[in-house]
Amino acid sequence: WMTSMTNITEAKRIRDQLTASHERFTTVLEGLDTAVSVISVQSGELLFANRSYRLWFGADAKGHAQLSGGEAALAHAIDGDDAVDALGGLPTQELTSAGSDSREVYVETSAKWFDVRARYLQWTDGRLTQMLIATDISERRTAEAVAAQQAEKAQVTSRLVTMGEMASSVAHELNQPLTAITNYCNGMVTRVDNNAIDKADLIAALKKTARQAERAGQIIHRIRSFVKRSEPQRQSSSAQSIVEDAVELAG
Repeated sequence: WMTSMTNITEAKRIRDQLTASHERFTTVLEGLDTAVSVISVQSGELLFANRSYRLWFGADAKGHAQLSGGEAALAHAIDGDDAVDALGGLPTQELTSAGSDSREVYVETSAKWFDVRARYLQWTDGRLTQMLIATDISERRTAEAVAAQQAEKAQVTSRLVTMGEMASSVAHELNQPLTAITNYCNGMVTRVDNNAIDKADLIAALKKTARQAERAGQIIHRIRSFVKRSEPQRQSSSAQSIVEDAVELAG
């Protein structure tokens, strides 16, 4: 009989440390409210997915494809053919060292908005992989939309309040052309009755009356345009005409 004994204390200590480290790493990733997923660029295989990813997208790579830009983006990777691989020929070191900007993606299947960050990294077995970190920002997007609606409503309310403050001034502004129209008409009637007006003077008085009527209409139109709820419209304009209109209104 022969017995052999080998001291494995150090090896066991290292193995226990690696196991504990792996457990801590897994516990942290599983506890995140952010979806973390890793796929192989060549095969499209889902190599890692934490709890949040599995909860939102299941245990396959379709969710990763949706977050990374759709099924088409993953199709090249799944093919595995260097001839059609968009990353074929690119140095792995350059891909893994390059960072990425975050972008917002809407996933219809889960009806959620995600802030997605992607980067390439070299997996433990040497394969090139893509890692995605997706944070649910649906509540933030909803809050932003509500805030935008409230701001728009506040803007309309502010305009209405402003118009209320301007009511007396507007009434005075409208009273001027209306009074002028009345005076012109009464004057023309009096001179026509007395046969004291010729054709040229009558035409001139009618033109002035029409001009005052146009002025009253423009005032009403501008008030309605100011209060009306509408999207901004940009168009080419003459600076001179804008200044002249402002001076005329001020006058």
